[in-house]
Amino acid sequence: MSEIITGSEVKLIIGDFKIANEKLIKGEGLALKNLTNSEISLKALRDMISNNEPLPPDSPYNSFEEWEKHLVDIVKSKRQSIENIKIAKVENEFIEWFLVNGDDSKTYEKYPGV
Repeated sequence: MSEIITGSEVKLIIGDFKIANEKLIKGEGLALKNLTNSEISLKALRDMISNNEPLPPDSPYNSFEEWEKHLVDIVKSKRQSIENIKIAKVENEFIEWFLVNGDDSKTYEKYPGV
């Protein structure tokens, strides 16, 4: 049998999600800066490759391919971080709506379908 909770309890639970999302959203500026810097680094590396420049002797990478793969992975990760922030913003819009408009006395199944 699943647990039944009230709207008031739901508000407490989603309030915690809101706080976590706000922390994520607060880092948006830094996340965008990191993405931009990573994209600039990747472009510079690709320019080095297309100009047939040698791998710098002090490079921690064994090849341009290894270096490029590393930067591509970083860019993908940074883009995913930005997407996660966008999702957190949408979630917080709903949470805000529910905190204001949700019926405290209504009951909900805590883990529906589980």
